[in-house]
Amino acid sequence: QLLGEAHFLRALAYFDLNRGWGGVPLVLTPTRTKENGRGIRRSTPAQTYDQVLSDLTQAETLLPDAATRNRAVKATARA
Repeated sequence: QLLGEAHFLRALAYFDLNRGWGGVPLVLTPTRTKENGRGIRRSTPAQTYDQVLSDLTQAETLLPDAATRNRAVKATARA
């Protein structure tokens, strides 16, 4: 469930960033040192939306069906 919520939150963040500024650098692996973040180029808006859809699809498989307040569930990812 926690991993599903993480995918959902990343999708939401990239969706909002893409609407505001267009394509953004897609950081999809953990950043452990300052060198990990270097050289990541800005993606196109289409690539960013593709990643958003991929994250939401993954989140939907990991999230529970039951509705809980203040937590992401399958219906949240579908929305």
